[in-house]
Amino acid sequence: MTKRIVVISDLHCGHLCGLTPPGWQVTQTPEHAGKRAKFGLLQREGWGWYEREIAALSPVYSVVVNGDTIDGRGELSGGAELITTDRNEQNAIAAHCINAWKCKRVNMLYGTAYHTG
Repeated sequence: MTKRIVVISDLHCGHLCGLTPPGWQVTQTPEHAGKRAKFGLLQREGWGWYEREIAALSPVYSVVVNGDTIDGRGELSGGAELITTDRNEQNAIAAHCINAWKCKRVNMLYGTAYHTG
């Protein structure tokens, strides 16, 4: 019996340019006007690609997540590049991304201390 294993890494959930599911994407609202609004298109395109790849590769037995699933508190930029500085919320975003594979096993490796804390 063949089992498919997928390796993903560097999701950087919580960053404006990280993998972002629809519930967390920047929208075209007055509070997101200006420079941040352009990231919504990038997030939608990235998520669309991710969903297409999941569909093309499914079914998957196991996903190996190779670090940096979240982006951390953004100390160097003062959090200006983040959707949220809350690492618990970033973890929820990452969990959504990983669970989208609907696989039986998930194996994870730690990321860098700057991102994971």
